[in-house]
Amino acid sequence: MRARHNPTMDVIELECPHCGDELELDAAFAGSVCRCSTCGTLMTVPSDKGRAERVVRKDRPDSPGGASGASGAPGASSSRAESPMSSSRADSPITPVEPGAADSTTILSPDKGRVEKPRKKSEEEFVTDSGQAVRFVEARVPTARKKKKVIRATVIGGFVLFVLALVGLIVLAVNLLFGPKPVDPNADKNPGVDPTKNPIVETSPNLLGVPIGNETAVVIDGTEFSRRWYTKVSEVVSKHVMMAPTTDFLIVTWTDLTVKTFPAAKAEKIGEGKKAELERFLGNVTPVNKASPVPSVQFAVDARANQIVLISGRILEEDELAKLEAEIRKRVDTRFDAVVIDHHDAGLQKLAKDNLGVYISLPLEQFETWYDAWKAGDNPKPE
Repeated sequence: MRARHNPTMDVIELECPHCGDELELDAAFAGSVCRCSTCGTLMTVPSDKGRAERVVRKDRPDSPGGASGASGAPGASSSRAESPMSSSRADSPITPVEPGAADSTTILSPDKGRVEKPRKKSEEEFVTDSGQAVRFVEARVPTARKKKKVIRATVIGGFVLFVLALVGLIVLAVNLLFGPKPVDPNADKNPGVDPTKNPIVETSPNLLGVPIGNETAVVIDGTEFSRRWYTKVSEVVSKHVMMAPTTDFLIVTWTDLTVKTFPAAKAEKIGEGKKAELERFLGNVTPVNKASPVPSVQFAVDARANQIVLISGRILEEDELAKLEAEIRKRVDTRFDAVVIDHHDAGLQKLAKDNLGVYISLPLEQFETWYDAWKAGDNPKPE
């Protein structure tokens, strides 16, 4: 491998002519000599793109600096700690000894290039593999370090990871700014429920928070799933129906396949005279294990109700939801509302939303709190 100058790192890269290791040396030592940090071989440091040559003592080619005695070279360890060759110029080539120069020799000078200096005992004569004779102080020869491939790979890998992390942060920021907003789980769990507002005590007609309008059919769950709250809910229904005597109502109890309605035939105005009759109707319900609300809703659709309010005590099955949707679509303008007590039914929520209605998931504890407050107001304690 020819010596190569790396301008980005200001080093010379060369290959040891003996062990073949790839080495690095400060670019200031171009045109000088160095020692391999692996095997201790002395070699030239080309100032151009030439190859490094092994350097040995002229009279002892197998002595330290040569192939056989390099690792045991005296002063090798101390030479690594010494400064670079202070008597050489970075841009001066290694100069061979001229024939016949016995009393003086051409050596590398720190700032004058080729100069004649008296021979010193510390300066020894060496020869390169190509036959060039040179003189230098061996103890001041710098050591070329092994090329740090692992460190460079680590630096490159770290840079790649940094770029990937930066791209990830940018993608995350864009997603947060322009992506879909997180949905509040409480909004789906209890939509329409405000604990601070008791709909039972309100003067406007409503069914547990659902506004009721003209020609309304109320379908009340009368199965075992409503056993804990049916009596109280039916009492609230009676109270609000009586608050709107000019509104036509159809009350349907959802119990079994035999649909029971009040009034018996169709929606009609319910006045004070029928209050007791309505209460008897709602109270005369025998809970069954399980029944579908589809026949009750179908009866309300056939009665041409403008609004259907379903009060349920369980989560409906998929086939029940599909049949309910088919029945409601028979009347384009029919509004469908749903109140699910002590449960959350995503299917009923979607059905109400698709049919211009209101969906409320009402915790049983919240309903009982409202009911108790209402009853306490109806029956004030004597002073």
